[in-house]
Amino acid sequence: MILALIWIMGVGVPATAQAYSSKDLLTWMQSSNFGYQVLQQALNDNQSSSASEASCLAEVRLLLKGAEAKSLPALRVFDAWGKFPQGLLYGHFMDMGNYESCLSLDLSKSLGNVMTTNAGAKYCLSRMQFESLLMEAAGADALTLSIGTCIPSSCSAAQLSRWMSGHLKEMFGQNSTEATLVQEKDCTLAHRDPMNGLDWFAV
Repeated sequence: MILALIWIMGVGVPATAQAYSSKDLLTWMQSSNFGYQVLQQALNDNQSSSASEASCLAEVRLLLKGAEAKSLPALRVFDAWGKFPQGLLYGHFMDMGNYESCLSLDLSKSLGNVMTTNAGAKYCLSRMQFESLLMEAAGADALTLSIGTCIPSSCSAAQLSRWMSGHLKEMFGQNSTEATLVQEKDCTLAHRDPMNGLDWFAV
């Protein structure tokens, strides 16, 4: 039974001549990753002017460079992001990502041991409102998708919100909303007290 489960999960299965390479797997992970797509917006960010915002931009660009090189430490940052919620049409509107993994990351490794202002990561929960798809009969006119994110701790919620808005505008067109998608109150740093059960319930 255990062996069958391992086989189903693809763990410990011998590679065949037809197997894709591990690099192919990382390429797929990178290209389909919501965080990777969002943080691409930092490459063209000309609104971040303060010292901390400039530090954030430099670190995000190093992360993207590491991801392009298929560096596992860099890809772990993106892997901690949430994804488009699976089962949306069944009422699942949230993907928290990997909260604990994000806050345990040492970005000095993810950034290629480059000195940073703070080697820690920052977890933020983003919220995006859409017109209701399922609950018109219940009187709800909107639904909120909540997706967990992971960024360098030097980055602000305002920067991340701007990049997410830019990415969504590219997908939806120029008529997309400019709403605030991430707020600082929904972000946590590793050195702060972790979220407790009541915090998660409130989310």
